[in-house]
Amino acid sequence: MTGRRWYAPWLFLAPALAVAVTFFIVPFGNTVVLSFTDASTLGGGHGARELRTAPG
Repeated sequence: MTGRRWYAPWLFLAPALAVAVTFFIVPFGNTVVLSFTDASTLGGGHGARELRTAPG
């Protein structure tokens, strides 16, 4: 692929790569990072437990 249009295939691949990165690679990376941290979702469920046991 010599010439001036070496970038043409990348222009066609760019939208697919953007979708793949946005919806697959970033969430996967976030999952890996969160698996090695002491993070809890929704405050560890304490708020939901208080709502279930609240009077009234």
